[in-house]
Amino acid sequence: LEIPADIERQLLSTEVLPVSQLVIDDNFQRNLNFTRANRMAKEWNWLACGPLIVSLRQGGVMRGAGKVRNVYSVLDGQQRLHAIKLLGFKEAPCRIYIDLTEKQEAELFELLNNAKQPTFNALFKSRVYRNEDEAGAIAAAVRSVGWELDPERRHKTARHIQTMQELERMFRLGKSALIMDTLRFVHEVWPNEILGHQAMILAGVSRFIHYYGSEVELKQMKDKMIRIGQVKMVQQA
Repeated sequence: LEIPADIERQLLSTEVLPVSQLVIDDNFQRNLNFTRANRMAKEWNWLACGPLIVSLRQGGVMRGAGKVRNVYSVLDGQQRLHAIKLLGFKEAPCRIYIDLTEKQEAELFELLNNAKQPTFNALFKSRVYRNEDEAGAIAAAVRSVGWELDPERRHKTARHIQTMQELERMFRLGKSALIMDTLRFVHEVWPNEILGHQAMILAGVSRFIHYYGSEVELKQMKDKMIRIGQVKMVQQA
């Protein structure tokens, strides 16, 4: 794995750290895989563990926190850390970077996890966090029409989007305008319903609007979709 020179210059040392000083920043981290972490604990082998990759943040548990103390944000090794805690160990080997910017932390997370084939949603969340241009524009478009990104699929409510890959496809097809037009239209059709089969519905609606929006009566299309309902419409598709 080739680490960019500007990040590798920030490498401080590799040493054993107290587990109590290691934190997880869920701004860009994936959800903890408890099944995997529990399996690790049952089959624990220190030789196979390898050092956790951490970023030394001086003066705050998280960015902007008022509490002043040094902590180490885990960029790679969340499952291993959980297993270490389950086993009751008080320390863990860590490879320490210092004075990384938020963008560098997110970039290093992506580099370390690309080799592990993380989900598209996990990488997209990190791209939004470091304000990568395309991901930032997509997030802004979604929020501008009252929807929220939900890459970790935590919410079972209306107006939460869980398919980041389809959002990216929509953006590349028709930029922010197509995302906003699609989400406004879907909200008018099903204002209080959870959007099932998100990727399929958003793909169909966005492409219809993009290719035929100027040639058809969208109100008629909306009324028909309301009558049919989500489930039957997906079945027919």
